[in-house]
Amino acid sequence: MTGIASEQGKWVKAGYEWWAEDVNSRGGLLGRPVKLIIYDDESSAEKAVTYYERTISVDKVDLVSGGYPGPSNVALMPVMEKYKKVSSARGPREIL
Repeated sequence: MTGIASEQGKWVKAGYEWWAEDVNSRGGLLGRPVKLIIYDDESSAEKAVTYYERTISVDKVDLVSGGYPGPSNVALMPVMEKYKKVSSARGPREIL
C-alpha cells in the first residue's frame, strides 16, 4: 500500500475486501470462506516476486490475484508458471 502505485493500491484493496465480504456472505468460494492475505510490496517488482513465492510456498494459497502495475506482471509470470497457478493479474498484487 506504499510506493508509486499506493493510491491505486488502496482503492483496489478496498475492492478486494468488499468482494471477500460479499462472497463470504453467500457461503464462500467452493464451500470455504475467503481469507485475504495482503502484503505491501512497496510497488517493487522484486518484492512482489518474493511475496508471491511466500504466499504460494509458505502460506499455501489457492488463488493469487494481483500484478499492478503492468511491469510487475512480467516478473511475476515465471513464479505463476513455476507453481502452476492462475492469476487474475490485476490489483496491487494482493494475494488471496
